[in-house]
Amino acid sequence: MKFLIVNGFTATASHSKIFNQFRQQIYEITQAQKEVADIDFDYIELDRHNLEEYLFEPETSHIKPEKGQKFNSLDMVFIIASPNTRPWNPNMRNIISLIRMCIKTKKLLFMTSFGAQALAYLCASNISTHINITNGNGEGSKLVDFPKYTLQALKNSHDDYFLDTTTGDLYTYNKVTDEWMPKCNIGIHHRRDAMEFQSIGKYVVKSPAYKPKQPMLSNQTEMTCIIKKPFLHYWLFKDVNIEFQIKQTNTWDIHTITFTNPEKRFQSLAENNLRGPLILQCDNIIAILFELDYKQKDQINLLSNFIENGIKIIRYSNTYNTISITNEKQFFSPRGLENIELIYNQDTKQKSQHLQEDIMKKQHKAYVREYRKLVNKAILDSEKERDKILHVGFSVKKNRLPEVVEQNNIQQKTLKATQRKSFFAKKEQFYQNFESLKLNLDENQSYKNPSTSRKHLKLRTEPKGVTYQMIEEPEDPNLIQTHRVLSQVEVRRQLHPSLNQEFLGSQKIWIPGFLKQNKSKFSQSQPNSGRQTFQQLLD
Repeated sequence: MKFLIVNGFTATASHSKIFNQFRQQIYEITQAQKEVADIDFDYIELDRHNLEEYLFEPETSHIKPEKGQKFNSLDMVFIIASPNTRPWNPNMRNIISLIRMCIKTKKLLFMTSFGAQALAYLCASNISTHINITNGNGEGSKLVDFPKYTLQALKNSHDDYFLDTTTGDLYTYNKVTDEWMPKCNIGIHHRRDAMEFQSIGKYVVKSPAYKPKQPMLSNQTEMTCIIKKPFLHYWLFKDVNIEFQIKQTNTWDIHTITFTNPEKRFQSLAENNLRGPLILQCDNIIAILFELDYKQKDQINLLSNFIENGIKIIRYSNTYNTISITNEKQFFSPRGLENIELIYNQDTKQKSQHLQEDIMKKQHKAYVREYRKLVNKAILDSEKERDKILHVGFSVKKNRLPEVVEQNNIQQKTLKATQRKSFFAKKEQFYQNFESLKLNLDENQSYKNPSTSRKHLKLRTEPKGVTYQMIEEPEDPNLIQTHRVLSQVEVRRQLHPSLNQEFLGSQKIWIPGFLKQNKSKFSQSQPNSGRQTFQQLLD
């Protein structure tokens, strides 16, 4: 059996000591199981920077199939890393790719504090690529602080997101409408931000349950891990007390969420009264949200039970480790035409195998295979019968999994940017300017309907009393043009505002010269009209 032990810590003396203790504990447990299993164990130790030889993930540029074959040869994986390192940290990308591959292939995997946050992050967000958090120096910030990072949001690409630390929602920035739009939830939240008074975080933090007797803790890092009632007799908690003490130093907690992918869901096996889920399970993956204390027998039994159960699965299960990471068709069931082609190919193969010797060999192999399946099934049934969950009332809901939704973000509303003028504000200003232009045209003399096509307006020098003239253009019968003609009283009021009402005259329409007639035609038909009028005045 091949065991891969991954060190996700930075290169310091204290972190090296923690990793060595974790590795030594795995050695001791597996050596104790070796006498029973009578098999050899091969241990491979790697850090987070030299994992590329076991990574095959085309979405993240790991595209060499030979590396995927090396991953397929692994039987069990162990990961340990710092509890205060975020899953989206660029230094942890190789480890995140490894965890994502284990989820796809249902590989046996055991992880401590960082791994629990990473499992919740991958299952909740269902993101298959690496992302960048650009606000709060990569740690996220509160929703009310988003406007401070507007300039940074303008530089974001399609893989850059804003993170709300109170709810764990991811936001994308829309540069057209200047809005932050919620995309999904990552399953974890910052504890202090979520526990603030009058915050939406009160819907994220676990509601405390009443406990009549609480043990006194020596400091704030110590807390009680409580196994849920449906899992009291689960194989992971063999020889483990219902409540045991742990030390937790991480600042981010896991909250109960809904999932968007039915293939990526986890169960909470144990929790704390205030901090929420502490032990998670997703298929063959076990993740705990605390570091193992090797002086506590209950915590060591968690690791020992996982290794013991994993060895049984590897030895007796015919389906374990049959999913190849390099074969993408195994992750999706054939549908439609693909299913028809698969059935057709099987029928043609059966018809082609007509030789009697081949048939006998096939039957013998099938008989041996079925016999092994029955033997292994009997062994597994006996193990399940021993580890069967006893009835403990209405709390037996192990098979009841969380619902699957299209979008699992907590906030459903978009957030408007306030640092710069938004698209809608500019649009409003444009319409206001357009309305003022219409009013100015109306006050002068004429304007055109805004729903029709535009006609050019040009200024001309005219005799006194005329300020402008519309250029004559071919009239369109579909267009509606409005002309406003001034009366004699209005003209006198504009020229002499101080006149009384009795001197303004009647409401007859006054038509100035050359306004409604062609000046050239008028001058040709009456070339001496001005001289005749002057002569009449002299007479």
